[in-house]
Amino acid sequence: MYNSDPLMNEIPYEFHPYVTNIQNMRGDGNYGFRAIVACLGYSEDNWRQIRLDLQNELLAHPAEYAQIFDYDLNTIHHSLNFNGSHFAPKDRWLIMPVTSFLIANKYNVIVIFLSKDSPSTCFPLWLGPQDISTHIVVVIALVRGDHYVNVDLHGAYPMPTILPLWRHNRSSRSTGWETIYAARLNSYISPFATHSNCNNSTVIISDN
Repeated sequence: MYNSDPLMNEIPYEFHPYVTNIQNMRGDGNYGFRAIVACLGYSEDNWRQIRLDLQNELLAHPAEYAQIFDYDLNTIHHSLNFNGSHFAPKDRWLIMPVTSFLIANKYNVIVIFLSKDSPSTCFPLWLGPQDISTHIVVVIALVRGDHYVNVDLHGAYPMPTILPLWRHNRSSRSTGWETIYAARLNSYISPFATHSNCNNSTVIISDN
């Protein structure tokens, strides 16, 4: 268990046994995008490329994302569109967890967003686990109300509740994500949830 960082107090307690590192980001308003690039294994100074990649992902599939998002696309695009050298204003900060969809689909990764109020999991919407040879998990945490950091989780850590919009908009190929990660999804018990993390159904077999 990793507990030497004061930011651990900002991470939901159920994940504490699995945290091995917390990488803080430079506080310039681009910290969300710095956290993404750090999760992908590159220097956080490449945050501009992340912004550009996510803009391109949004613009490449506007009709699809217009149906997916319970959010204004112009607001999301505006938040991504910044490459200045000065402090990024608040309307250009990363919007989570909605941007999880863009991250998951652009980089073919699983996105876990940790916050004290609404931790979530987002899988790629259009590709299934069979389509991606290596499953990479990007873990971003919201700390102190308005700052993002990169978190390393190891071991059989639980996966928080899947974003409802993922279930409503996933392709038939992507349904397999819930199956292969069912144990981890079901091991997470949200203090705010009144139902299981996975979809469960009962099959009644007739005696006739």
